[in-house]
This record gives sequence, structure tokens and C-alpha cells, in this order.
Amino acid sequence: MNDHGPWRSVLRSRQVHGTAVCVHRSVPDGFFLAADCDGHATRTPGLLLTATLADCVPVFLADPSVRAVALLHAGWRGTAGGVVEAGIRALASTFGSEPARLAVHAGPSICGRCYEVGPEVFAALELPPPPGPALLDLRECVRQQALSIGVPPAHVTTSTECTLCDGGRYFSHRGGDQCRHLAFVGIRPQEGGEGSGSDEASGGDEGSGGDEAEASGGDEAEASGGDEASGLCQRCKWSRRVETRRGSVFRLCLRHQEDPSFPKYPTLPVRRCRGFADLP
Repeated sequence: MNDHGPWRSVLRSRQVHGTAVCVHRSVPDGFFLAADCDGHATRTPGLLLTATLADCVPVFLADPSVRAVALLHAGWRGTAGGVVEAGIRALASTFGSEPARLAVHAGPSICGRCYEVGPEVFAALELPPPPGPALLDLRECVRQQALSIGVPPAHVTTSTECTLCDGGRYFSHRGGDQCRHLAFVGIRPQEGGEGSGSDEASGGDEGSGGDEAEASGGDEAEASGGDEASGLCQRCKWSRRVETRRGSVFRLCLRHQEDPSFPKYPTLPVRRCRGFADLP
């Protein structure tokens, strides 16, 4: 995918506020669109798992003992449905992880001082509504669920950054933003080869000032490999050829006009059409 970084594949999916977690062992090089889901897990070095967010909680899971990682997108619906438990179970059933060995981090999201919700949200989460303003700390819900599954308290951490009140560093749906920031986690391959004991987990969350966030919401991005090897939905009748001012060429899927979850301008090659082959 690039000559200088450790990531040969970058993976994302359309998130649907559910609980499905996909396990990935082998993914083609480049930018790969997986099936719709709200969680990804892998122990493959060089594969970067990503999720786009704008108030929901990115949940990072890592098991150093088996060198496996997972990334979850946890809105209130997914949290109520059990996406945290689904992620932990995916690591356990596929890679032999145990909750006691896991590290869990709830990343930047809307905070408990800003997230006012209706009574149906508290009902779905099986929580009593507060007597005053109906404010919900979704990261605390994630933390409590991880603890209830058996993750030690010392292994569960939460970010203190709020996507709404932290001065515009992140995109916020409640704040009226249409763009999304990017959470990511992966296992860096050993220098000179993949799959060794020295592989290291790497993760983060880019705010509105980062390159990833600008690419997902911007007007222009480069794609390598030429018209036939790069771009989104290159074999799809929804797509059209796009050339940027800098001369890069890729295929733009017109489906994004109806489906905002589609990346408007992909920054990396996509080799799998999502199947929108028939024009309306």
C-alpha cells in the first residue's frame, strides 16, 4: 500500500449501530470495504482496522498475550445491544483471549455532561432515568459492561475528551458536523517480516485537525495505481471517473449521494465493489 509505513491494508465498513463483529485473517492490500458491521477484530500484522465517529464511543480492545486487537463502534443502540460483549467474545472464540488479559479503552466521544437523551435510551440500557436532566455517560456504560464480562478494573480506561465541548478538535453530530473523525487500531509487523513476538499494537483517534479526518470529508484525495487499479466501485455502474487537480485519478461511487456513510473521496485503492450494480 505504501513504501514507508507498516500498513499494507486499511479496512473499514458501513456502521449500522448494531452488534455484529467481523474477524479478519486475510485482507487484500489497499483500502478494503468490509460487510456492514460495528466491530472488527484481527491478529494479522499490517492490517489497520478503522471506524468513523462523531459522538459515539470508539472502543479499543487488545490482548498482548495472543497479539490480537479489536475496534468497536459503540453508540447507545450498539451498547444496549451488547457490542462490547460481542467484541470480547469474538476475541475469545477466535483467538483464545480471556477477559482477564484484555486491555479496553473507551476513546473520545460525547461526554456525560453534554449527552442528553430520551427515556427510551435509559430503558434500552436498563438504567433508571436520572431525576434531573436526562444526561448519559455512554463511556461509563461501556466501562461497566467490560467490567461485568470480567475485564479487570485496572485494564479499563476511558478518555476524558469530549467531541462536543472540547473546542472543536473532533467532529460532533450533536454539534451539527457532517464529517467524521477516524479511530484506528492495528498490529505493527516486525521489521523485515510479519507475525512475530515483537509485533506491537498501535491505535489512536484523529480529530478534525488530522489528515485522516480531512481526507474523509475533504474535496480532493490521491489514489495510486491508475484508473484500472484504484478507486471505489470501479466495476459499478454507479461510478464515474474523477481526476483531481493534482492529476490523481480514481472512481467515485455516486451512491454516496444517497448514502452519507460512503467515503466521498477515498484516499486508498478499493478493490471490492459493494454491489450497487443496477442504476435506479
